[in-house]
Amino acid sequence: MVNRHNALQKHDHTSQPAPKPASGGGAPSHPWRQWYSSAQGPDSLPLEVAQPKKPQWGRYIYLAIIGCIVGLVLREIYTGLFWFNAQGAISGRQYNVSPSQTVTIDEVLISPSEEVKAGQPLVKLNSPELVQALARNEAEIARMQADMVESTSRISSNREELRARITSLRAQQESLESKSRTEIERINAMRRLVAAGAVSRGSLQELEMQHSETWSDYQRVKAELEAAYRQSSALAESQSDPAQQAMPENRLASLTKLRESIQNQLNSLELRAPSDGVVANVRVSRGDVLKAGEPAVIMLEQDDSRAFLFFPPSAQGKLKVGQVVPAHTSAGVDYPLRIEKIYPRMESRSAQSYSELNAPDNASLVAEAVPADGGEFPDALNSGTPIYGRVPRWSLAEDIEKAVAAVGEFFNGESTRKSPEGDEQASAITAVQ
Repeated sequence: MVNRHNALQKHDHTSQPAPKPASGGGAPSHPWRQWYSSAQGPDSLPLEVAQPKKPQWGRYIYLAIIGCIVGLVLREIYTGLFWFNAQGAISGRQYNVSPSQTVTIDEVLISPSEEVKAGQPLVKLNSPELVQALARNEAEIARMQADMVESTSRISSNREELRARITSLRAQQESLESKSRTEIERINAMRRLVAAGAVSRGSLQELEMQHSETWSDYQRVKAELEAAYRQSSALAESQSDPAQQAMPENRLASLTKLRESIQNQLNSLELRAPSDGVVANVRVSRGDVLKAGEPAVIMLEQDDSRAFLFFPPSAQGKLKVGQVVPAHTSAGVDYPLRIEKIYPRMESRSAQSYSELNAPDNASLVAEAVPADGGEFPDALNSGTPIYGRVPRWSLAEDIEKAVAAVGEFFNGESTRKSPEGDEQASAITAVQ
């Protein structure tokens, strides 16, 4: 629209009348321009379409991205070139909660970073040994119950059999006694006939042989009857003895108590927290088999917490006990720390535990630190919280002081070496005089 307005203004300007001749009757200064202007018709200008200007936001975005990249690179160069960076965590007293026998994990009741109280159940367990013991106990109870039932039925059956046998043997004994008496009477009568010569002696011998067989059967039946009486009396005594009757019952009662004890152990078989603290790591899941002494849960106590910072070995000359190290959490909260101990990485169980979790691969120097103000860590910095610190690679003032001290020691050493020679010369001159 602006271009079109300019074109119209230009057209109005060209269509204006020619200027009048100068006053005084003189000829115009440029007559050919007047003729050319009158000969030319109105200018026909082409229609110009105004195009909007393109915004420059893309250029600004590119510049912003490049600026961010340059800033990040400069920041990494600054932090890596001028500082020794440390990474670590807050750690309290460590507890490895482990079973005393081989168990299987039935259920995990906690998760990492969870706060627990002393005595709180952490993991429910299931012991294969207790399960096998319970199975053996139940099998023994079933066998004892079957034996008791069988013993009772057997005793009743034996009693009935003994009664029937005693009755039968008594009848046989009475029959044999009657037969024996009859045979004795016949033998006596036969002996009288033999003595009178009425019968032959062979008939008497035949009767005597029959009587011998009858007497032998009588003695056998009598012995069996006596044995049956003894068995019956022994059976009666065993039933009348309370101690003997209580033996299987006592055994069954003890097995039942043992089964209840094993079941209670299985129901209460779990790992509990030894003290108040925070769960640092859970190394098991449901269904895992855990041997005796293997840690299932690693706990960190909240009291007497320390910060463990892992530095590269090249930072050893820049660390000293009592030094205040600027540190911060992952949330960016600054919290200065004071170094209390410096030692290699593998000399602390807490350091070893956290070296597996948080320490860089090249970190081999551990700085154990406490709050710089001498107080305790706040609740936000509980056990297991990652923390980051750094110390400068170069300190200009300290380097200058060290250089000056080295130069001073050098010159002091030179003057010390020269002074004994002068003393010797002076003493020699004195001796000559």
